[in-house]
Parts: sequence; C-alpha cells; structure tokens
Amino acid sequence: MLQEPQAYLERARPTFIVLYKIIDLLKAMVRTLSEVALHNVIDYFLDQPPVTDDGDAQTLARLIHAIPASAWRESDRQRAANRSDGDAAYLREAFVMVAASAVVESREQVLQRARAGELLVFEAIEDVRTLPSDAVNAMAERLCSVIDDLIEAAAKGVYGFGGLDPGHALALLGVWHPSSARWDRIEALLTAPGVRPRQQSGALHVLAVHGATLADPIKTQLVEPVSALRNRKPVRTLLDDDEDIRGLAAEVLGALVDEASREPLIRDLLGGDTVHRAASARIIGRFGDKAESELLLALAGDENESVRDAALNGLSRLVAADRAPEGVVTILSQVLTSSGRQSAAAVVSGLQTPSGGAAVSQLLTIGAQHHSAQIRKAARESTAD
Repeated sequence: MLQEPQAYLERARPTFIVLYKIIDLLKAMVRTLSEVALHNVIDYFLDQPPVTDDGDAQTLARLIHAIPASAWRESDRQRAANRSDGDAAYLREAFVMVAASAVVESREQVLQRARAGELLVFEAIEDVRTLPSDAVNAMAERLCSVIDDLIEAAAKGVYGFGGLDPGHALALLGVWHPSSARWDRIEALLTAPGVRPRQQSGALHVLAVHGATLADPIKTQLVEPVSALRNRKPVRTLLDDDEDIRGLAAEVLGALVDEASREPLIRDLLGGDTVHRAASARIIGRFGDKAESELLLALAGDENESVRDAALNGLSRLVAADRAPEGVVTILSQVLTSSGRQSAAAVVSGLQTPSGGAAVSQLLTIGAQHHSAQIRKAARESTAD
C-alpha cells in the first residue's frame, strides 16, 4: 500500500490521507512485528526521498519513535545520519535521535545544539544524565522562557498543540541535574490559571516516577500545588476534551509525602471514584509492602477495568521488588493464562525489572505463551533483558 497506493486510491477514493492511516496502523502493530518485518519498515522509510511536508514529517516521526531501539542495525543508524539533514524538522530530529547512539558526528551535533539551547534536539538526547552543565543550563533557561510564554498565552485563552512538552523536559532535567533545577517554573506551570491539564501532565509524569528522590525542601514546595490538582476535574469543551490528571496528581502526591502521610492518602483515594481508586493501586504498587498487597488483591476484583488493571500492575511490581506475599504469583499466573490482552499487559509491564528473581522469570515464561502476540513479545523481551 505504501509503495503502490494508486490502485487503492482509484478504487476506494478515500476522503482521508492514506499515509497517515497506514502510519497509525503500523504504530499500533509495531510491538507485534517480527524482526524481519521491522527491518522492512525501516528500510522503506530510510530509502524515501527527503520529506519536506511538516504534516508528513510529524506523522512519520511518531512511527520512528515507536520502533524499538533494538530493531535499528548499526547500518540503519548510519543511513539515518546521512539522510536527516534533508527532512523537515520533526522527522530530522527523529533520525538524529536514531543515529546519535552509533554515529559520533550525530552525537556531537546533538551536544552542540543543546549547548545553544535548541529545544528541537531534546528528543535526540539519548541520556539527559550525561549532558554537561553548560548544555543543561542553556536548555533549562530556554525551557523556562517557553513555560513563561505558555502561561501568558493560557491566560489569554490561547493554546498550542504538538511539539516538545516543556514541563516534562524541565522536570526531567531538574531530577538528574539538581544544581540546574528550576522547580519554581514547574510550580508556576502547575498553579497558573488557564493552563490546561494536558500542558501539566508531562511534568506530573516525571514527578510520579522520581518525586520520592527529590530533596525534602523541593518536595515541600511542590506538595501544595500538586494537592490542588487532585480535585481538578477535566473541562469539556465543544472542540477538545481535557486530560483527567486527578489520578496522576494523586500519584505525585504519594511520591512527595512521607510514609506517615501516604497511608491516609491511600485510604482517602480508596473511597473515591475509579480515577482515585486506580491511583491508589499505583501508589501501593510503587511504595507498598506485603501487608498492603491485600488492598491490591481487593482492587483486582473492582468492577472497573482500569482499577483492576492498575491493581494487577501493582501486584506484579510487588513481585518484582520481592515484596509480595505467597499466593500473589499464583494469582498473576492465572491472569496471564486466562485473561485478555489488557490485563496481561498490566501484569507483564510491572515485571520489567533488571533484577527479577525466580518468581518474575516464572511469570514472564507464562506471559511468553499468551495468545496475544504483543504480550508474548513483551514477555520475551523482558526475559532477554
């Protein structure tokens, strides 16, 4: 279809852009494709002439980001470096990202542009932890400016779409480079009136994962603005549905507070709606102990699927961290044997740890026999890691 679309176009006369639909289909299938099929996809796009249309470039870039890093051969990375300059911005950066791990010139280009504060290159940085301080400072300064502009525009009811998430990027730099952190601008982003939840969620995702590692004064600084977002219901408009970040904000709060404050937070969330109950499961999975696994077992029987899957993921996290009581592995084995794709995915994703023990290996072996190709592949990749 990609190589010879004319016959289909003449027969079906579609009213949509066929390329975009095919790319969306490939993105959905990428986790199930064989190594040979992935190489065919990669070869096809590397062999294309330069893509100068911004819409096409952004669509193709999303597929490039979705392809597993292990699928790119060294020769592919060199070809990506050779062709990147001719493509429109977002596809160019996607190919630079692919090339940077193997091509010295691409890595040097990324570093040089980072030192200039060029934000388009941020996604091409393979590991932000390795950035030198001058590059971190330059990018943090530029991100602060972008956040200030975003807040000012939001106050006027003006919103942009797409591109780099400045809150996510600045929070990530702050986690790994504390001396260059600008948590004041993250706080401003989380508290400014008019800013939409989807503009705040990137920073919150970083804090949910890394918030517990921050210095105590930073945690204290962020607790109040994050607490306010716990009860911020999404705004429904004619043209756009806002993201519901209440559960995500609750997870961040669970990461920022100490154990004594976390326990009443979990109890409060357990009495809430499905968003809050799912958040409680994720918090327990990240910070809970054997005693709290009973709560996850109860939530695994919740009437709501998202709550059930969050609980299953939490239980598998406890297994991976060797904090699960006897019987949990048996229950998760049954889920992997008899459940659908979504519940199995919740279990397998919680087992992806570099130091899994015998219980993790047992569950991944069962997952590798699942009827879903996506689950089988995820389980095998985790086993190989």
